[in-house]
Amino acid sequence: MNEATQILFSLLILNSAVHGFSEVPTPANVSILCHNFETVAHWNYPEPSLKPRFFVTVNGYRGGAKEVEKCFNITHQHCNITHLILLSTEDSYFVTVTAAVGSNKSAGEESQEFTYNKNMVERILCTLDFPPVNLSISDGVMAVSFTHPFHIYRGALGKKKKKDVDFSYSIFTEEEGEIKESKFNCETKECRENVPVPESEVRHCVEINGRLDSFFLTASEKNCYDPRKNAGMNSTYIILFVAIGVLVAVFLAGIAMVVFRKLTRDSSSLPKMMASVISQSRIGGNTMQPESTSVSEVQVSPSGTTPLLPTAEDIAEDKPVVTGSTMPLDRSRFPIGEEGGSGGLTESCEGSGQQFSGSGEEQEHSIVSSGYDRPKFTVEISPGDHAEAYRSAQA
Repeated sequence: MNEATQILFSLLILNSAVHGFSEVPTPANVSILCHNFETVAHWNYPEPSLKPRFFVTVNGYRGGAKEVEKCFNITHQHCNITHLILLSTEDSYFVTVTAAVGSNKSAGEESQEFTYNKNMVERILCTLDFPPVNLSISDGVMAVSFTHPFHIYRGALGKKKKKDVDFSYSIFTEEEGEIKESKFNCETKECRENVPVPESEVRHCVEINGRLDSFFLTASEKNCYDPRKNAGMNSTYIILFVAIGVLVAVFLAGIAMVVFRKLTRDSSSLPKMMASVISQSRIGGNTMQPESTSVSEVQVSPSGTTPLLPTAEDIAEDKPVVTGSTMPLDRSRFPIGEEGGSGGLTESCEGSGQQFSGSGEEQEHSIVSSGYDRPKFTVEISPGDHAEAYRSAQA
């Protein structure tokens, strides 16, 4: 057996002794990401073609080992163990991951120990974010304000009450090239503090960290205040608000104008409509009813009387037409005869009619009283439309 073969055989024996002669490769690079009480374990696997299944166990310094039920016999290569860490946030832990292919299992691969408790010395110290900070500067004083971290992380603090939680923080400012630390305590929901700063018109940045019981709070980045930038932002907001206000006013004015025009147009057309309805009602008719087809009664003259209008025969024979009087054809006036003479007229009034009698040739053309001298009466031509007519003379 040559030297190379001996070395290889020795390595195989050593690997079998360490992993219990397992044929399944062990998971590698088990790492822990823990921040703001959110804790997740990640790992790699050297032979993914074997399609292994993984089993995760959380080991506590005080609570012993606990299998993670939702990460038991899984195929993905990560596991959220937050719910187990929150059972005791002040304890320290490490994670063990085991792979299995078929009925064979690999040896467990462990992570580094980690904790949220700043009083325990472990390889990984998990941290919490400091609450968002508001800054403002006026008259050489920087005002710092933020929400007490108890109200942000109270779900992870179990049954602890605010009065039982100790909170302190430090503000680091730079003054003339030197870092200055100012320490404060807070017991109210809204923490406020003033820090003196030189030259209010220049940009100032502060760093803030704190301690909530045994948990360490750090700001993810510096908090800075630039008076020139904030002034520019304020002017931009003012212009934006003014522009929005103008647009809203124009829009409302347009709507008001449209409504006003509609109302005035409707009110001006109303009197015309009412006048039309009233005029129709006065003549006794409905504007929606058809015209009456009734025809007035025609009065027929009895025999022996002369019609008021010439007939077609009279016009054809070119005979003079007499309409109840001895008026000449020019109809300028009536001739007046002597009473009782041969050419005179005898007038007698009987009842409501009048008769005229003559002699000789005039008797042949006996003349009756004019139709316009007869009694009048009213005839309804159509509903609401009346006219005057004359009664015919009696034979």
